Amino acid sequence: MLLVGCGFSVGASTTDSGADTAPDVPVLPSGVRKLVLDNTGITSTLDDVPVLVAIGGQVDRTKVIDPRKDLKFEDPATSAVLSFEVEAFNPVGEILVWVRVPHIPPAPAESAILLTVGSAVGATAPEQVWTAYEQVQHFTGTSNDSTAQHHDGTATGAVITGGYLAGSMTFGTAARVSFAGQTLDQWSEATLEMWIRPKYAGTTDIGGLQPAVIDNGGSFRIGRFYLVSTSLVFQIDVAWSGATSYLHPVLPFDTWSHVAWAYAGDTMRVYVDGVQVLSDTVGVHNLANSDSALVLGNAVNGAKMEIDEFRISKTGRSADWMRIQHRSMTRGLVTFTNP
Repeated sequence: MLLVGCGFSVGASTTDSGADTAPDVPVLPSGVRKLVLDNTGITSTLDDVPVLVAIGGQVDRTKVIDPRKDLKFEDPATSAVLSFEVEAFNPVGEILVWVRVPHIPPAPAESAILLTVGSAVGATAPEQVWTAYEQVQHFTGTSNDSTAQHHDGTATGAVITGGYLAGSMTFGTAARVSFAGQTLDQWSEATLEMWIRPKYAGTTDIGGLQPAVIDNGGSFRIGRFYLVSTSLVFQIDVAWSGATSYLHPVLPFDTWSHVAWAYAGDTMRVYVDGVQVLSDTVGVHNLANSDSALVLGNAVNGAKMEIDEFRISKTGRSADWMRIQHRSMTRGLVTFTNP
């Protein structure tokens, strides 16, 4: 069963990523757990970081009736209560929660938060989790924006199915999602990121097609899949006043990949699965104005694909940020311990 609203879902897990839940650790009678964050390889301090916490048998689940009320996250250094958003809740399985962590320091300094479970110990504040972002779609139950900006999506032909995490938007060749409000226009920095699964079995499946993935008619335009030799590439034409970048990372067929375009300073960088794979020095510009709403897919020649965790931020994300986000969503960031 799905509860529509705020992206919160209740029901059996629909994750098809193959990611494992963290191993169980004996629970203390107090119900307080220390969640250690793996900041290996991180060289800068990251602020206001959304971190995915996947909760299974690591806590006393009899105390979690409604995770929006029965969970509390704290900063152990300051005792400050941390904002969180419940993306999905399976009463007999996994709970997926996004927590805004104030700071993740560079290694080797320890990074950790505390989790307490029990009746009405906390309260969610979803919009406060995503202060570092302009737009966030989980596609779990709805295409609503989890940020305070309310760039909600309207789907035509596209449907929500089981995704990389708890849900995704699935597109056919005549499906689209358009988003309310303007983003990216005249921004001096920007990052667009998503999990994406091209639903093509191989080269003969896509052939000479160049199906549409994303377009706003201005800065991020004519985003599409196509073949280079036998490789599937994903190109977005990113435009500024006086410059255009045509970077095209290679993606595997019918497999989930995390992809991000980040522009800051004078350089556009592309990350795949948390690692920079391409860059283009384009100079210092503001992004071009759009002439239409930002759209995923296309009503006529759209790509067959699934998209999950679609995000836009008004800053050019660093390699450390992208590494932490990928590590978080692949369940490699959080380890449950006793305090």
